[in-house]
Parts: sequence; structure tokens; C-alpha cells
Amino acid sequence: MLRRLRGRVLEKADSVIVDVNGLGLEVFCSRRCEERCCVDEEIEMDVVLQLPETGPILFGFADGRERQLFRTLLSVKGIGGKIALSLLRSLTMEDFVRALQSGDVALLSRVPGVGKKTAERLCFELKGKLADFEDISGEEGSRRREAPYPDVVSVVLEALLGLGFGRSEASVALNRASLRIEAEKMTESLLLQESLRELRKS
Repeated sequence: MLRRLRGRVLEKADSVIVDVNGLGLEVFCSRRCEERCCVDEEIEMDVVLQLPETGPILFGFADGRERQLFRTLLSVKGIGGKIALSLLRSLTMEDFVRALQSGDVALLSRVPGVGKKTAERLCFELKGKLADFEDISGEEGSRRREAPYPDVVSVVLEALLGLGFGRSEASVALNRASLRIEAEKMTESLLLQESLRELRKS
């Protein structure tokens, strides 16, 4: 079974096209995996190959842990590759695992393709099955905890709440936005701008 691939990135849009020994493979990537893909540069990624009736689909991941979480999601009734990938593109692994463990149906149901019933099913069926992911800190989580700008984040969070956004969705947007900004360039206005951009996407 195909587990991993390495090649040169040819295109990057809704999917990533990777040249592997002359074959242009289309890969639908998680957010972390996609962020590591740069056109004309080599990429190595963990993958899952699915073979539905409509034709084979390749899903790409930044590492084996992310791949494992994807496969765990597929064990839930009604969760296919597209919904599982949507979850990994909309939330960081840390926030996603935390949402499952705490039963945060409201946050999960805001992910494209995931309604309230699906979110409830995820929380119910995966309860007690996330032992392998309880220690997830990941690149995103480590950077957030080590960030030297907690006051900036706090101020921007209050600003987003004041604009009418919910605490959960504002926190997720803040987390994503802060990962794209270098610590030395972090300002309240820049973080607010990037957070609002994330909120518009959702």
C-alpha cells in the first residue's frame, strides 16, 4: 500500500500536483502539508490512497501522526476522506483533538461539510480512542505556548469578541493567524488583520 511519496511540486492550488519520477500525481493535502509545498521545490509527505468508484484519490499529510489521525477519522461511520481532510484543514491537530476530547460540538460543526449531527457522532465514537494523540503538541502548539506575545493575543481576542465573534471561533482564527507571523513582527494590528482574514475564510 502506498504510504509515502517524494517529488517536485509542479502546481499548488485547490490540490497539489507532485512530479514523482515523471508522473504528475494530484494530492489533496492537509493544511500543514500544503504550507510546506512550494512550487519547483521537492516535497516529501505521508499519504493515504483511497479507491472509490469515482477513481483513486491521494491525500497528503505533513507527518505520520497527522496521517494516523486521518485514518482514525475514517473509522467513524459517515466520515469519508473529504470530510476528514476538511477537519484537518480547518483546525490545527491540537485544537481538533481538544475539541473531540471536550465534546466541543459547536466548534466542530462549523467546519465545512460537518453538521451538528456529524460533530456529535465524532465526539461520541472517538471518545476514549484518542490515547495516541493526547500528548499532541505539534509544531503549532509548541510555537503558540512559547510565543513571547501573550498580551498581544489577549488584546486581539478581546477585540474579536467585541466585534461579535464567538470565543471558540475567534481563538481558532487567532491560533492560525499567529502561526503565519514571525514573533519579532507580531503587532496587535497585524494579528487582528490576519485573524479577520481567517474568520472570513470560515
